[in-house]
Amino acid sequence: MPLSNQQVAAIFNDIADRLDIQGEIVFKVRAYRTAAENILNAPRSVAELWQAGALDQIPGVGKEIAAKIDELMRTGRLEFYERLRDEVPDGVARYVARAECGPEARQGILERNSASPAWTTWKLPRGPESCATCRAWARRPSRKSWPALSL
Repeated sequence: MPLSNQQVAAIFNDIADRLDIQGEIVFKVRAYRTAAENILNAPRSVAELWQAGALDQIPGVGKEIAAKIDELMRTGRLEFYERLRDEVPDGVARYVARAECGPEARQGILERNSASPAWTTWKLPRGPESCATCRAWARRPSRKSWPALSL
């Protein structure tokens, strides 16, 4: 069963978030966000456009993103996305998105903490303290002491 516009857009938004966390160039991150937004707002189903070979009718969908949509539609999975999810674990992506950290803090968190399974179970603070916590984690010298957080 082909993926819906919402599902494809969610995948591309998640790709953009993870690339942003990794410090990828802003143009690449923006390309995925633009494609996601245009897919979400497309008047026709992305599956219909794919079957018709007309993905280029969606603004912001170039050759690279069209190839990723093709892979998603043919196989139901995207190897690039799976690799990216291994590099930036779900817990890292969720925390950084909720904490609204700046690029230096995001990169520090990723470099120092992503190898730990603790990322998958952390509960995140809300409000202004979340970014302060984010910055503090980015400066931590090791993964040995995990802060106790709760919602």
